[in-house]
Amino acid sequence: MSQPKVIKDIITQSNTSFSQMIAKAQRYIQLTEFIKTALPDFIKPHCVSTFVQDGILTIYTDSNVWHNRLRYYSPIIEKHLKKHNIEQINRIDFRTLPAKQPPPTKPKTPPQPFTEEQAQFIRD
Repeated sequence: MSQPKVIKDIITQSNTSFSQMIAKAQRYIQLTEFIKTALPDFIKPHCVSTFVQDGILTIYTDSNVWHNRLRYYSPIIEKHLKKHNIEQINRIDFRTLPAKQPPPTKPKTPPQPFTEEQAQFIRD
């Protein structure tokens, strides 16, 4: 019987789908950081993530307010991409990631009425 494989070894092998996913995620993280370098400091924290597919760069923000503000920086982002020879982007879209919802709380149960004995104790 063979020894079980260590997950770290499986993930870091260059020919596995895990390592390909990790490499792709790292490229998107680098792209997000690259895009942020073109933005003013006050808006950088609200540029959450980026994604590229079919020549469309999608920039994700953390709220609709920042989504709309970031749209005004599209020309600056486009110039930044062209300046650094990133030509495969044909269009920039913006999306808002939904806010994380707190876990649902259990509905409060109504208080139980006092028994006659408890009521008498309170009266005395």
